[in-house]
Amino acid sequence: MTTTNEPIDDDIHPLDRHMFREPMSKALVRVVVHGHTESSEMAENIASGLLQLLENRAGSKVIVSGDRREALRQGLEGADEPLILFTNSAQEWSKGHLVPLLDAIDKSDHALGRRRNIGKGFRGWIRRIPWRAIFALPVYDIHSCCRIHRVEALRKIPLQSSSAFLDVEILAKATFLGHLIAEEHVPELTSTETLPARWSEIMKVLRHPTFVFDQPTPPELLPASNELPILDHEISEFLDIALVPPAMDLEDPQSESLQRYSVNDGHSWLGADDVSQKPDTAGPGSGS
Repeated sequence: MTTTNEPIDDDIHPLDRHMFREPMSKALVRVVVHGHTESSEMAENIASGLLQLLENRAGSKVIVSGDRREALRQGLEGADEPLILFTNSAQEWSKGHLVPLLDAIDKSDHALGRRRNIGKGFRGWIRRIPWRAIFALPVYDIHSCCRIHRVEALRKIPLQSSSAFLDVEILAKATFLGHLIAEEHVPELTSTETLPARWSEIMKVLRHPTFVFDQPTPPELLPASNELPILDHEISEFLDIALVPPAMDLEDPQSESLQRYSVNDGHSWLGADDVSQKPDTAGPGSGS
């Protein structure tokens, strides 16, 4: 099934509707460059070069250092642009890297560039097997330094990793959440050295993946410490009335036509003529 950004009518099948994405051909793009030191001249050159390539679609630029999760957090913080480009490349981009991704994100939630000569040969094939088999990643160049995301989609993915495994986590959770992921061929582009994937992060995401952001309960919704789970006065009165058969006369609760007794902390109502039917609790050995 292919993705589309053509207008669809109300009678379309739900699966086909899921493949539809609003066009982003004129949306602004925020550029985030990470993997360099904040004062790196190369990072500044890469960011400025991307803004020039984007021309009238250029948004703000962010240059961050630190781990990948922190780079994503700072990049998304205060982002007003609908699209965000993340890169840890060690070289400047060209139109051959950017244009295919801009075309792909028009019909998807996440677009990656599949770099030439990446992962070829037996060794590259072996490296991809665990990620594709265990986490069902639908891409070839897992750690591509050419990435564009829809901000709305990326903000829906809670992140648990900070090493290179973050690339795997984003793609795996995006696949699970039903996001559309595109991968396009782009020219070769080297990336900066990153922290290798941590085994502890792999096992944490594999055993206890998080798909919901932690949202603390507001104080006004928390029960008071001395509050007991008991029925209030109005509910108690309602239950007493609901337990009375309609035929009973409630005008005079003390009349002989109505007698009330309690069994096992519940309420039972019997007329005067039915008192003899009250259960015998004296036991078989008692005598009158």
